[in-house]
Amino acid sequence: MRSNIIPFALAVGLLFAALFLTNQSDSLTGNAIIVNGEANETWTASYKQGYLPQINVFPEDVTPQPVEPGQDLVVKLRVHNRDERMDAPHVTVSLDEMGPFKFKGGSQPSFNDMNICRGCSLANTYYLTVTSNTTSGTYPVYYVLQAGDYTMRKNLSIIVMGRPLLMMSTQVFDNLSPTESFTAKITLDNGGTGLARIIQTEVDAPTYFAMMGSSEKSLPDVPSGGRASTQYTFSVSENTPAGVYTIPIQLLYFDEQNRNYSNSAEIGVRVVKKAKIDIETVKITPTTEGALLPKPGDPFSLIVRLQNVGYGDADYTNLELQGCPLEGNNKAFVGNLKRFEDSPAVFVVIAPKSGNYKCKLHATYRDDLGAHTLDTDFNFFIPTSGLDLGINTVLAALGAGILLLWLKKMG
Repeated sequence: MRSNIIPFALAVGLLFAALFLTNQSDSLTGNAIIVNGEANETWTASYKQGYLPQINVFPEDVTPQPVEPGQDLVVKLRVHNRDERMDAPHVTVSLDEMGPFKFKGGSQPSFNDMNICRGCSLANTYYLTVTSNTTSGTYPVYYVLQAGDYTMRKNLSIIVMGRPLLMMSTQVFDNLSPTESFTAKITLDNGGTGLARIIQTEVDAPTYFAMMGSSEKSLPDVPSGGRASTQYTFSVSENTPAGVYTIPIQLLYFDEQNRNYSNSAEIGVRVVKKAKIDIETVKITPTTEGALLPKPGDPFSLIVRLQNVGYGDADYTNLELQGCPLEGNNKAFVGNLKRFEDSPAVFVVIAPKSGNYKCKLHATYRDDLGAHTLDTDFNFFIPTSGLDLGINTVLAALGAGILLLWLKKMG
């Protein structure tokens, strides 16, 4: 009989020792899965020596998930007293360190100093608002349970998904001419709170503009506050009338929840008709009958042929002879020259002596862009009384009395 009592007493002693050692712990950590299994929660607990409470708090509902910036959020917490023998008095639950979340109405709902009967549970609902400038991400909300000397702190992860807002900026091009090429840069800035993804731009070029390359472009994802850019190159058609044109751009993109968004913008283009005066020829014609070359003291005609090789009209075209000591008129008014039109400017002058003359032709004209100038240098030779039989005489004979001059253009 005595032998049976000893093992029984030893077993009882070991049981009390285990309980004593268990109650000596003063902290507790662990992991759990929240409401719908989409995110983990972590928790820590502390309590005084000799007391191990059977109370727990967990999220029963978080709606909506994910939530958008500016939206309302409902968090429902349930407190459960798992102890079947005694009530849990003085239970308080509060939210702490809420990040971008605020209580709707400005104050926290009351859940203070509550008594939870054995085996019972109580729920409390918290109505929150996500601040409107919150960007996409996962944010923690901490909630704290206090029951007497016992404290438990848990982390609930809230998923926020913002909405992107891509703002498109383009360029304006002034004073383009037909056949001229230009490259337009398109810039996208995300002023929203969410990620913009699967971004595409498309250009529908009007009749007078030829596009080089594809009309569709794909861009990388742009986070909130980010920027991306692309570019298109165009050429102005040769027959484009002067005027103001717009090239439309369409933008399409998606957010993280696959909702699509669109936007549009325009590239502004002003086409003008630029004139361009070119000096085709300069020739000398003696006014003395039968003369092959002008002589010193004899009048001769200096004939300059101008041509407009641009795309616009050259208005108020004038030509002036500068820099050479010739007597006679040194200015000629040509007037309006249309595209590819040419016209002579005639100067009747006298060379006071023989020799080499260096002169400059100064042309002025106006077009859609304003006033322009053209300066051209040229040389010519006046022989002594027609006795010089050099190269100028030979050229004059070949040209039936017309002296062709060498031109050197400037600017």
